[in-house]
Amino acid sequence: MRISAPGASPAPGGDPSAKGAPIELETTKRIARIGPNEHILLGDVITDVNKEFAHKSRRVPPAQHQQLLSVLVFQHINQLIPQKVLLSEVRRKVPKEELEKTWKQVEMIFDRSVLPILLKERKLDAEAALDAQLKAEGSSLEKHKQMFVEQQLAAQFLSDHTKVDEEVHPDDLLDYYQAHYEEYKFSAKVRWEQLLAKFDGRTKQAARQLIAEMGNQVRAGVPWEAVAKARSEGPTAAAGGKRDWTNQGSLKFAALDRALFTLPVGAMSPILEDEDGVQIFRVVEHTPAGAISFEEKQREIKKLIVDERAKKAKNEFVKKIVEEYKPQIWTVFQEGQAAQEKKRETARRPGAPAAR
Repeated sequence: MRISAPGASPAPGGDPSAKGAPIELETTKRIARIGPNEHILLGDVITDVNKEFAHKSRRVPPAQHQQLLSVLVFQHINQLIPQKVLLSEVRRKVPKEELEKTWKQVEMIFDRSVLPILLKERKLDAEAALDAQLKAEGSSLEKHKQMFVEQQLAAQFLSDHTKVDEEVHPDDLLDYYQAHYEEYKFSAKVRWEQLLAKFDGRTKQAARQLIAEMGNQVRAGVPWEAVAKARSEGPTAAAGGKRDWTNQGSLKFAALDRALFTLPVGAMSPILEDEDGVQIFRVVEHTPAGAISFEEKQREIKKLIVDERAKKAKNEFVKKIVEEYKPQIWTVFQEGQAAQEKKRETARRPGAPAAR
């Protein structure tokens, strides 16, 4: 299968809108180079590309499938470029012996922690079977391990070079809390017990007679739970009619919703009727509406602020270093871009035939 360069936005890896030599879907084909030592092979992205293609191609006419494949390859190349740039810096700045030692340590983490998960997810019990499946998808177990190690090394390098101040001024904590106050509000809620008689197969009068009998049993001293298990037709009758926490305004039956939040705790309700049946209930516990206090949230808020600082620092660091590496980044899409530039240059020369 061959795919030609798509139309897409420019990126460090070149302009994919240029038409050039098509990409052959061979997993060993080099599709990008970053710095002197880092490469991206088609096999590094093809598994994810194929998964996305299987999903997105259903909504795309067959005539556009080649373009879709190329767009996906282009996108995944540019997703990998920052990681490869960081890895290039790791190789440049970390002593070889130290890097080899760390590499082996991360490989051990893969074998002990990641590999069992992969086997479980695919319901396999042998590495050979997993490797065979991955190879059928254009990857391999060794490739998975290598990519895991590279991800971890790049992530650690990024963390080491983007330390942020973890002290947060109290005023900043309070400002954050006030700005997000609506997120910390919660509605009133109740836990309650229900007895229900449905209209199914009986008249409304018969249903009212049944629910009245259940209510009279409770008033006579029979435990609510026993009455519910024996006679109620509610969805939680087998559990003694117990209903879990219910937020105010969440019930479709508006009269029930209003009654739940006006009836005193422990008091039996009057009979309520809707289109399905009649019921009585009793509120077991009530929590009024309110908001999580600043004191309860400030530790979480501090972490959110520090995490946001770290995220911003990492994004800025990656953007800066990728820009520095830009002259050392090549992708297969630049071949098409170069061909287009040469074609335009030729067309601009005196005496060149007019473009069609």
